[in-house]
Amino acid sequence: MLGGNMRFVVVGAGLMGRAVVFDLARSHSVDEIIVADLDRRRAAETARQFGRGKARAACVDVRHTSRLTRLLRGCDVVVNCAQYYWNVEVMKAALGARVHYLDLGGLYYVTRKQLRLSRAFKRAGRLALVGMGGTPGITNVMARYLADQLDRVH
Repeated sequence: MLGGNMRFVVVGAGLMGRAVVFDLARSHSVDEIIVADLDRRRAAETARQFGRGKARAACVDVRHTSRLTRLLRGCDVVVNCAQYYWNVEVMKAALGARVHYLDLGGLYYVTRKQLRLSRAFKRAGRLALVGMGGTPGITNVMARYLADQLDRVH
């Protein structure tokens, strides 16, 4: 899968979406990034500013699962950077398009709903990883702070 020619869709052009586009654009394995947001202008700005010529914008409303599914078809991975309460909808669209799925996480009750889709992803031969953005970096900072307060850490 990571041999190159990969196509990603990043849903959400906010701060986290911008960071994901920034990182993906620097990967030699990524050929195309579609930045999808309800605000087309924000998606286009994110694609232009962070996409290094690999990104283009698309306008999408994640509440319309069938339209999102069409956008995802032919891509390899969708990275959901939208608000967590849309995770299930985006995940269903990824399943319908048969693409791998990643999200930044959400509240416990949303995650429980997402986990119900696990078997369907397995049957489709696709990977779904939820909660990939949960406290990015802060847990390392807190662990270091606490370790510095101790005489020894094992």
